[in-house]
Amino acid sequence: MGRKPDAAVKLKEGIAEEFVDAGVLGHEEKKFLGGTFSERWPRGGNAQLEDSVQAEARALLTGDAEPREADRVAAALALLHAVRVLPRVFPDLDRASISKRAEEVVDLAAVAGELGKMIREAQLSVILTLSTLAITTRD
Repeated sequence: MGRKPDAAVKLKEGIAEEFVDAGVLGHEEKKFLGGTFSERWPRGGNAQLEDSVQAEARALLTGDAEPREADRVAAALALLHAVRVLPRVFPDLDRASISKRAEEVVDLAAVAGELGKMIREAQLSVILTLSTLAITTRD
């Protein structure tokens, strides 16, 4: 198993810290012999913020809303789409239509700069991983 790129780790930690600071998530660690044995991110006390972000994300994916430039929710959806987990996050929505809509949201939100680069790298990483799995698991 490969190591996560430093930029991806920093982004994950930064987002997680923002969510903890905002009360959207809690953070629980179990340590063993000085190292982190397990880590949980349960729902925090500020459920309204999480609910509003999820509602905004759902509206973007269903076409009930259009993304704004530099839209953070659109950027988060772009990351989730890049690593192909949107169907798990929104299991009640049609897989094909949210994939198509996520592509549109990425284009409309003008996700660029460092975040755009990270999204493209994540997409490439997923494609390479899936290609490698397909090649190595052939009969």
